[in-house]
Amino acid sequence: ILGSVCKQYGPVLSFVISHGFLGVNIFFIISGYGIATSIFSGRYQEPFIFLWRRLKRIYFPYWWYLLFAVIILPLSSSFVSMIETNIFTIHIISYNLPEWLQIITLGKVFSSENWALNLAFLPLNGALWYIAIIVQIYIFLFLCLYSDR
Repeated sequence: ILGSVCKQYGPVLSFVISHGFLGVNIFFIISGYGIATSIFSGRYQEPFIFLWRRLKRIYFPYWWYLLFAVIILPLSSSFVSMIETNIFTIHIISYNLPEWLQIITLGKVFSSENWALNLAFLPLNGALWYIAIIVQIYIFLFLCLYSDR
């Protein structure tokens, strides 16, 4: 079905659409270039400052997201359901303590059983694997900066 849809857009756009799965890889390369450029521009003199600023941008909004997705949404939907059925049941995602620690720290991507990293964060959110990979890139660059000193 993709082939028939792509043909109507012409050869160039059809090529781009049919190779859209490469977009994530290209974005990682562009992100890596941007991060390396900011590091080597001299903005970050201290590796710990680099790591702190980058992780702070990710983890604080991420933890608010978790609070919203894990507590506020289930409670809200439970109250709405209670209005209709007069039964109050909370449907919280069932992870054990080690899995919750992996979710909170974005380390769950390391326990993925295959290369389908989006499945590591289900049923919470399959897109969180991307944030986990970015955190790994930041930690790797921190280690590179630190070892260069």
